[in-house]
Amino acid sequence: MTSTERTVLVHEGRTWEPFVVGNTSWHRLRLDNPDEARRVIAQGSLVTPEGEELAPLIAKRVKARLLRAYADRPRPGVATEEEGRWLVDDVWRWGHKPLLAGQPRAGKSTLVADLIGSLLVPGRQFLDHYAPVDLTDAERERGVWLINAENPEPELRTVLESAGLEWWPDDLADGAGRYFAEGESPGWLLVDHLERLGGPRSFDLRIPEVYDMWVSRIMDLSCATCDGRDEAPPLVVIVDGLTAILGSDTTGYGAWNARFRDLMQEIEVPNALVVAHSPMGGGEAMNGVESVAGADGSWKYQMSNVHDPKAHRTFSGSRRLIQGGIEGGRVTFEGGRLRLNASRKPVGVDTSDGVSPRSAAAKPSEWETSVLARLRKAGSAGLMKTEVTGRGKEGTHRREALDALERRGVVNMRPDGKGHRYFLAVIPG
Repeated sequence: MTSTERTVLVHEGRTWEPFVVGNTSWHRLRLDNPDEARRVIAQGSLVTPEGEELAPLIAKRVKARLLRAYADRPRPGVATEEEGRWLVDDVWRWGHKPLLAGQPRAGKSTLVADLIGSLLVPGRQFLDHYAPVDLTDAERERGVWLINAENPEPELRTVLESAGLEWWPDDLADGAGRYFAEGESPGWLLVDHLERLGGPRSFDLRIPEVYDMWVSRIMDLSCATCDGRDEAPPLVVIVDGLTAILGSDTTGYGAWNARFRDLMQEIEVPNALVVAHSPMGGGEAMNGVESVAGADGSWKYQMSNVHDPKAHRTFSGSRRLIQGGIEGGRVTFEGGRLRLNASRKPVGVDTSDGVSPRSAAAKPSEWETSVLARLRKAGSAGLMKTEVTGRGKEGTHRREALDALERRGVVNMRPDGKGHRYFLAVIPG
């Protein structure tokens, strides 16, 4: 057993178990003689209950925890200092940690690459639609950290380069690779390939020594020059993908997510995104209610038919504590990048008519309202197409309305037998 909860501290022939609840001798030492406690921590050795020394990197982080080395460190960009701010306008609230779900082969990693490009390349719009990310050079200098659990390195590099990032072969510790945004931007991306660290389980934060290793690793490698001037943690951490890390254990998300949020809090990363698989037919991540409960909202990037590579994709979602859903729609691949085709006017259109882009979304028509009411009543069971539309002349109008809502991402459809079942994806706010 190597859990830090049982780690033993040895100094000059004496031993303590500082992480064991109720260890009165250790707590009395810290309370009565804090200077001596600090000396014991600094000079002592950390071992397992069996006497095996902890790895140097893990021991360094455990001692930092005991010494409270990060307790008084400046807290740049924490959520409480950025009330009401958006990281990506209308999609990602500053300080939030949402969950992105999509079926296998839907292209979630390509979507993530487009998102990273919009964070680091000034003026680049996420999905060529949402407003450019408003970050200062100092904020972009803090960078993005991507945990890659599944994608082969060469293919991922190609996708990232298409998003405006240039790979820099600096060969960081254990093969982590760094990318820089093209042009004059100070933005950078560090990619940690878990295959080089022992496989996806090397980011299973439920294991205490793994958790401690990542605290040290992110703090040590996040700086661009490591000369003492840029030791702020990353601005964003993205984990792609959690299903592989948990070995498809859908019951493990709650415990893992709690530790992930602890990690982001401890190293003071304000924004994070976790990517996971949804069932083949679409729906919530990892096929469970548990996966939705712990995240700051749920994003979905899903395809209408997983067996057809040319099937269309839609992006939609919801946000925690904010009424209404993310205005998404159908996503296409045009001109070498992903593009969202939504109902509202794209950013930068002429609004001389007095209608702002955000309010320019088409209001539901009479037939769309009828379709939405039927799907809302059906709830999670959904309805087959004829059940939604009915027949005859009214059925024709409802079919047209259903197609329009599906194109805008308000409605999702999934294969069901020889037809498709329709579900309400986003409740208009």
